[in-house]
Amino acid sequence: MEHLFRRMLPEAAAIFARQGKPDSAIVLFERALSSSSTFNGNIYEAGWYAQSQLQLGDLYETRGDRAKSAEYYRRYVDLLENADAPIAGQVATVRAKLAGRD
Repeated sequence: MEHLFRRMLPEAAAIFARQGKPDSAIVLFERALSSSSTFNGNIYEAGWYAQSQLQLGDLYETRGDRAKSAEYYRRYVDLLENADAPIAGQVATVRAKLAGRD
């Protein structure tokens, strides 16, 4: 049951983000990440883990919290620094966002 609960958190967070409810999305994404087993052999979890970092970076950027946004963007870049295309293109875009802040 715990695994199912962890799986629902990022999905619900993504729905809130799409509905324009950033505060609710942030709470659920952060809760999902804090309860994550950091992959633990689970393919599904590995898929949402990195995307949650990216979405939190975007959500915090929209709210104007540049420090929190940069924190999550860095985590995303660190996780996927050796990614293959097309994810490598997305990582490069996030790196450019971070570089523009320096």
